Amino acid sequence: YLHSEKLGESSIREHQLNMARFCKWASDQHFAGIDHITYMELLDYVKYEKEKGLKVQTIKLRLNSISKYYEYLKHIGLIDKNPTKKIKLKGQLKTITQNVLSYTELEQLYNDYQKQATKASKNKLSPYTKQKNNVLLGLMIWQGVVSGEIEKLHLEHLKLNEGIIYIPKSGRGNSRELKLYSNQILQLYQYIHEARPKLLNQTTNGKGQCTADKGQLVPGNINNHISYLLQELKGLNQNIHNASQLRTSIIIHWIKVYGKRQAQYMAGHKYIGSTERFALQE
Repeated sequence: YLHSEKLGESSIREHQLNMARFCKWASDQHFAGIDHITYMELLDYVKYEKEKGLKVQTIKLRLNSISKYYEYLKHIGLIDKNPTKKIKLKGQLKTITQNVLSYTELEQLYNDYQKQATKASKNKLSPYTKQKNNVLLGLMIWQGVVSGEIEKLHLEHLKLNEGIIYIPKSGRGNSRELKLYSNQILQLYQYIHEARPKLLNQTTNGKGQCTADKGQLVPGNINNHISYLLQELKGLNQNIHNASQLRTSIIIHWIKVYGKRQAQYMAGHKYIGSTERFALQE
């Protein structure tokens, strides 16, 4: 493939050497292979190279070799997208701390939403939908869960008597057990015994038939639920942008309070490099 790109022998040898370095790193990380590596995992590799003291220009050259490998995989039809295309190095790795909410602001947002949800005159949602949204917001703010993890949450993952929730392993995240806040426990209990049965009866399978109860904590389309919830949150705080902003904010709080390793566990990150990207800029 590299010959077909009309590269010289010395360039080909350099690309092969860079790929050997990348494969060695992947093997040390216990990857089964590199053909389907993710964008986040590539960021961990970049972080690894920077920690060795390599200059950005050198890392760019190595990423260029990796990119050519994934272009080859696209060429033979093994993958659809080149995961290196999203990586942009401009002198240093960027942290992801834009529009971060402080812990106090998270608390205020949570409390304001609880108050807003009780005002029926200003909110056309049913009481059951409000209870569901209260539960979703609590999980997004205090446990930092993402939509894919919420989809996998089942009733059996809740230990309300112990004040614990188990977050199952997802595509990019590890499983973990996290503490529930006291007001979450009450909301979850009320939601499970009051709102959830009603909402389940209202959810149809597209044929007008009620959806069978498969034990999901939140039945229905999670992305639609979160999208509507975010619209409500933006009405309370114009600085709210998306669900990732809430997750970023609580992870940064965890790093400050518990340290990076504990924050890594709580966030479900597979690699510490993923957690370090959330470090606050001075």
